[in-house]
Amino acid sequence: MKEGIPRLVVKIGRSYRFVRMEEIDWLEAERNYLRLHLGDKSHLIRHTLGGIEEKLDPQRFVRINRSTIVNVERIKELRCLTNSNMQVVIDDNHSWNWGRRYRGNLARLIEGGLAG
Repeated sequence: MKEGIPRLVVKIGRSYRFVRMEEIDWLEAERNYLRLHLGDKSHLIRHTLGGIEEKLDPQRFVRINRSTIVNVERIKELRCLTNSNMQVVIDDNHSWNWGRRYRGNLARLIEGGLAG
């Protein structure tokens, strides 16, 4: 099983910050960039969501739609919506609809017991 990268390097002004993966709440695509959300802070890095997804530990992160990856540890609730659609809610009450294309990830999350 893939272990994933232990941390990301983020350039902030004239310095670099090492961000441990467990610090990341969620990641979102912004064109050819990636925004990392860490509590009340966020950092923009030059990377694509698809590119970083391949490097992440699938036990720790799950892609829920075309623009969002969430830290599994931050998932508070999965809500059933109409027509078998699901909504993901994380600790800080951000929420997203689970994309149809990524339903296999939902099955993996639930069946694998990753949700706790």
